[in-house]
Amino acid sequence: MPITINGDGTITGLNNGSLSANVLTDSTVTTAKLANGAATQAKRTYAAGEIIQVLYSVHSGNSNISTSSDADVATGITIGPFTPKQANSNFLISLNGGAWDGGSGVQGITAVYVSYGSGSPSSIGYFDSSFSASYRFQPHSGQLVHNPQSSNGYSSGTITYHLYHRERGGGSTQYTYYFEGGVTGPMTFSAMEIAA
Repeated sequence: MPITINGDGTITGLNNGSLSANVLTDSTVTTAKLANGAATQAKRTYAAGEIIQVLYSVHSGNSNISTSSDADVATGITIGPFTPKQANSNFLISLNGGAWDGGSGVQGITAVYVSYGSGSPSSIGYFDSSFSASYRFQPHSGQLVHNPQSSNGYSSGTITYHLYHRERGGGSTQYTYYFEGGVTGPMTFSAMEIAA
């Protein structure tokens, strides 16, 4: 029987199984039938809760990050600018490692700010809201979840996360990163994009 390609896009005269075994004859696509690299990440569908990407900024070395201000000030540590891989993703923001030092009677706060495109940063939450002066040179350990879609009407474009800090309670200097004789580990500020 002749094979005819019809004007409506259908094909007549082609029977299931009439082509070689290397050609797909049904709608089932198996791993064996896909060439390596044929399925790109752009075609990937993420289930809710799956990790899409991890972005981070690491501070280390012999430079302290400190402030004596009782208002939030920028540390200079940022993540981005970057564009989310999916709309309506959640971001798990973390601050880990390093070493803070408040000294006697000093407490400190580290804060996460976000900016969209070329807009000004705004606060979305705080870490380490009550450093204890009794336990100096402790590493950071804090997390918060942020959904840009629910924040300030964000719909698309680039995002930048900023790390801020302040001193509170003692009128002295609070160190968000304190270089202590070469033994301080790196401080990692990270954002994990998670499918909603």
